[in-house]
Amino acid sequence: MVDLPDRLLMPALVNAHTHLDLTHMGPRPFDRGAGFVGWIKEVIKGRRSEPDLIRESMRRGLELSALGGVAAVGDIVGAPATGPSEVGAEVCAHDGMAGRSFIEFFGIGKGAGRGLARAREAWARVATRASDRWEAGLSPHATNTVGAEMYRECLLDGDAAVATHVAESVDEREFIATGRGPQRELLERLGVWEDSVLSAIGRGLTPIEHIARLLATPECRARRAPVMLVHLNDCSDADLDRLASLRSSGIPLWVAYCPRGSSYFGAHEHFGPHRYREMSSRGIPVALGTDSIINLGPDSFKDGISTWGEMVHLHQRDGEDAVQLLRMATVTGACALGLDPNLFTFGRHGPIAGVLSVVVKGPFRTASQELSAVLSAVGTSDGNSPQFLLNGNRSCQTAT
Repeated sequence: MVDLPDRLLMPALVNAHTHLDLTHMGPRPFDRGAGFVGWIKEVIKGRRSEPDLIRESMRRGLELSALGGVAAVGDIVGAPATGPSEVGAEVCAHDGMAGRSFIEFFGIGKGAGRGLARAREAWARVATRASDRWEAGLSPHATNTVGAEMYRECLLDGDAAVATHVAESVDEREFIATGRGPQRELLERLGVWEDSVLSAIGRGLTPIEHIARLLATPECRARRAPVMLVHLNDCSDADLDRLASLRSSGIPLWVAYCPRGSSYFGAHEHFGPHRYREMSSRGIPVALGTDSIINLGPDSFKDGISTWGEMVHLHQRDGEDAVQLLRMATVTGACALGLDPNLFTFGRHGPIAGVLSVVVKGPFRTASQELSAVLSAVGTSDGNSPQFLLNGNRSCQTAT
């Protein structure tokens, strides 16, 4: 028996959206002068292609995830210069990490078709290793890098979970609405632009409206596997209505919000505050993600790649309810990844993904007050990060 009178116990956390193959790049400042496309160029340049180096970065990312109390991830298995790869998915499957590995692909203009075909091949190779706690999925990168036909083909595969970046940047908004801007210039420099792309963009749509039209089909309503829209920084009133309508029509739609990532890129300066609260109130479930280590800051080496930091950020910035934040970082994330949410709750029976503890300086009347006090204290001398007492994926992380 372990006696921990000064600890608050919590279920292990879920990181619904992350890029663990970029862990080797480490935290980096955002160059506002170069903008979002400039940042993308840095990622392209820094991303590794050699399988052994990808594995090294992934393993470090998994170590930092466990350090931050994360027992399940929705990891984007990045597509290096050589094309879609299953290497990152193999690492997650071998390591025993719960969640989904989404195999990323690009496909627009002259590059349409090749990316999805190769991603499906990679997905098929690793899908045989699926278990009740880990599966592979597909990730069409974003609305400004994957053509409409490629999205349609990908979404028609109802057995493969899908995660895709949507409404993340001003450049994406301009590209989808007008067919112009820095994103088009990048595609031209990469040699993949062709005017046929304009058959689906340049019509004044928002990125969410663009993807909503692709999702609003009978085939998508019949999907078994979830569709996760990542970021949604740019969301109008009409876009909220579109998302709510898709969800109420039966499409298994989820949102992954990465608060520190949005702040890193200054999304609120362009689009206003993120509308995660309104999404939740309209029946659109919102899970928390971290995005990559690049946007998390130097403390990520000490505190881990963890949605605990997202909970702290929203609690301190918005005063968001502590219990709601824990729900977004556990059961909502689990459902978004197709996992059993009971693995991330304290129930009477059945297995659990993990048990975390944080030091609490009380006394408090309820666990909710304790959690709120801990989240409020992070960043001060009283702040602390969660530690595993029990990790269902690995051996115990802390001595008890």
